[in-house]
Amino acid sequence: MSIFLLVTLVAIAITNVTSFIPSPISSLSSNKLHTNPKLQPLFLSTSDEPTTTTTTTSSFYALDPESSEAKSITSSLGVTPAQHELLIDLSHLVVEWNDRLNLISRKDCTVNVVFGRHVLPSVALLPLLLKLEGKEKKKVVDVGTGGGFPGLPLAILFPSVEFTLVDSVGKKLRAVSDMADELSLTNVQTHHGRAELMVDESASLHYQQYDVCVGRSVAALPYP
Repeated sequence: MSIFLLVTLVAIAITNVTSFIPSPISSLSSNKLHTNPKLQPLFLSTSDEPTTTTTTTSSFYALDPESSEAKSITSSLGVTPAQHELLIDLSHLVVEWNDRLNLISRKDCTVNVVFGRHVLPSVALLPLLLKLEGKEKKKVVDVGTGGGFPGLPLAILFPSVEFTLVDSVGKKLRAVSDMADELSLTNVQTHHGRAELMVDESASLHYQQYDVCVGRSVAALPYP
């Protein structure tokens, strides 16, 4: 089982992307994959398969972003060396902000964990968002961005795409905005509020304005 496939499956399992994933995650699984206890949490259980619980810790996903393995993974996805360096910088910024504000779990919050557990699954969406190429309107909304995932890593990879990062917690959005400024990301804006109220509050700004909607660890997003 390659690290690349593992990262891709993690991204699909924990990130809902409307318009791009019409079939259940379980359709990607096989009996061979299910026999690996480390991969079992990545799959949805189905009625004809026994449900088992596998506990993993944050350190399970840790990966040194400076390692040749990390660079090989991002390079295989089309990430440039300069973009990889920005992803490393983002990992450090998240750790720094997390000391002041609970952006993500403070347990085992290290650069390696942030990169392996939060940055890489976001980066794994890169091939899917390549479908935006050629579109005149290129806008992505990240619902419930929290600590900036997957919005900030994707904004690094797609500088020509406009990203709106939405969250109901103002303190988190201030951290996200600061990190975007630190990384010189001019294609990121934030929206403070609940996603379900965006159209009612600012219909002209948000109604049918986005090509892609992403959401990580928020709720199931409807598939049209």
